[in-house]
Amino acid sequence: MEEVSAEKNDGYLSSVEYVSLVEMILKVTGTGLAIIDSDYNLKFLNESWKETCGDYRGKKCYEYLRKLDKICDGCNALNMLDNDKACISEEFIHHHSKTYEVVRQPFEMHDGEKLLAEVYMDITERKKAEEKAFAMSSVVEQSPSSIVITDTCGKIEYVNSKFTELTGYTMEEVKGNNPNILKSGETHPDVYKILWDTITEGMEWRGEFHNKKKNGEFYWEFASISPLRDLNGHITHFLAIKEDITDRKKMEEELRLAKNHAEVVNRLKSQILSSISHELRTPMNSILGISKLLINKSSDNLNEKQIKGLSMINESGEKLLSYIDHILEIARLEAEKTELILEIFSLEEMIADIEGFIRHIKKDNISFIITRDKGLPVSIFSDRKKIIQILVNFLSNSVKFTSSGKIEFKVSMKDEAVLFSVQDTGTGISSENLNCIFEDFKYFDKGQLSGYKGIKRGLTISKKLSILLQGDIIVESEPGTGSTFSFIIPYFKI
Repeated sequence: MEEVSAEKNDGYLSSVEYVSLVEMILKVTGTGLAIIDSDYNLKFLNESWKETCGDYRGKKCYEYLRKLDKICDGCNALNMLDNDKACISEEFIHHHSKTYEVVRQPFEMHDGEKLLAEVYMDITERKKAEEKAFAMSSVVEQSPSSIVITDTCGKIEYVNSKFTELTGYTMEEVKGNNPNILKSGETHPDVYKILWDTITEGMEWRGEFHNKKKNGEFYWEFASISPLRDLNGHITHFLAIKEDITDRKKMEEELRLAKNHAEVVNRLKSQILSSISHELRTPMNSILGISKLLINKSSDNLNEKQIKGLSMINESGEKLLSYIDHILEIARLEAEKTELILEIFSLEEMIADIEGFIRHIKKDNISFIITRDKGLPVSIFSDRKKIIQILVNFLSNSVKFTSSGKIEFKVSMKDEAVLFSVQDTGTGISSENLNCIFEDFKYFDKGQLSGYKGIKRGLTISKKLSILLQGDIIVESEPGTGSTFSFIIPYFKI
């Protein structure tokens, strides 16, 4: 490059001085600069330009333009030399995957020479930031949630299209306003105070609002509001992401009403059943008392047919009383009036009670087996009578369903629980009926369990008692093979 002359020409910089000054400025900024004359000669290139496009000093500009596939744009730009007011700007992707912005500006020296300045600026990072911002903007704009951005005073600066769709307010209508334009008066003022105190302290707030749309319609939304900070950690904005939960709230209210209705109906049913049961028990006891008295006092004066009739009255009456007791117990369980009597008791003594019951119901054509696994606890903490009631129900049903074969009563440990099981070789239960054996007042299909009655009464109570004892009942059965009823209860170490 020519040496810069210190001599001035009529107050103007020479071409060399001008270019040298510009070069020094652009060298600091790292921006590429080329000066092109009217004959397409590259008169000057700074180092940044060379790094971007290559060293084309002394060559024609279209040689590097051809390499960059920009010759048409470049040549069109050279026509700008006839208009010193014209300026064009464009972008292109360099082969090193960098993006440059090219600005071409014609100018005229004081001696009348027309030149074209071509400035290359690396905008790769800016383009990446713009693309990222565009992607983020698209996500926000297309979000299924309402998005609201306010300044630190709570004035709205941005809302997305979902907000407009939900509330009916446009961006122009809400910009500069406070989100309290959505207030319905249904949310307590303390909620807003807590919200504002939370976010101004730099924390996130979550909660529900009962708001009002532009058309006056009320709706529910769940909001998450948090502060946005700059690079220095200062709060600059508040971001609210809101979800319309109107349908969910309606469903919750319907479920609540249904639950309340069901509880009322259930209590009423229990009261009616309890009342009816008591009303039936009183006269039935009288009938049974008189029939037994007649048998005991007048058996010598009664013929066989009369005695048989009185016996039938007694037998039917006892069954009816048993059924009444069942109804009363179901009513108490459903009304949650059944109390647990928790105590520490000997597991072996309880098994002995079960053995006594087995001797009472034992039949000649059925063999009973009692099995105890090793490692059973000496004592357990629970309601002894209710456990026995469940196991007695299992054994009674097994006897009813087993005409011959065996019934095994087994006690074992399973993880941290005690497992009681009753396995029989009876008729078994079909898979379709297995799902409903615990449902009260529901019967099996006609003929499927012919000759066996009363199974469900005991199982319904047993299931409810197992839940009360924090346990569970497991049933395995196959028609023609038999059934296994198991009761598992948590074991609390004493």
